[in-house]
Amino acid sequence: MSITLTSEEIAYIRGDINELLPDTGYILTVTNTNDGAGGVTESIGTSTAYKCRIDTQVNQLLKSGEFAAGGGMAPFHRFVCTLPHDTVITTDNRFLCNSTTYNIIAVDSVKSWKASVRVYLEIT
Repeated sequence: MSITLTSEEIAYIRGDINELLPDTGYILTVTNTNDGAGGVTESIGTSTAYKCRIDTQVNQLLKSGEFAAGGGMAPFHRFVCTLPHDTVITTDNRFLCNSTTYNIIAVDSVKSWKASVRVYLEIT
C-alpha cells in the first residue's frame, strides 16, 4: 500500500527536520589549476552556511575501519551528514563542519519524499 503525502505535509516534515539540525556546515568548492610542472594546485572556495547534523556511519558498506597504507594500517572514519532538502552538493565538493573538513563519498538525494539530503563523508 502506497501512502501519498500532500505538499503541505512534506513542507511540515522538512520544517521539523530543519529544526533538528544542530550544527552549521559549509560546502567547499574545489578548483584544480595546472601548476605548470605536471601537477595541479588546489583552490578551495566556501559557500554560504547550511544547517546540518553529522553522525557516525553505521552502514556496513561505508563504516569506519582500517586500510593498508605505506606498509601499515591506517584508520579511516566515515560519517553521514543530514542537510536541508534543497541543498545542492556533489561528490566534487568537500564539506566543512566544526573545524573538520570532509571528503564527500556519496550523495543520497533521490527519495520519494525528499525531506532531507544525506551526504556520506570521510575525514580528509
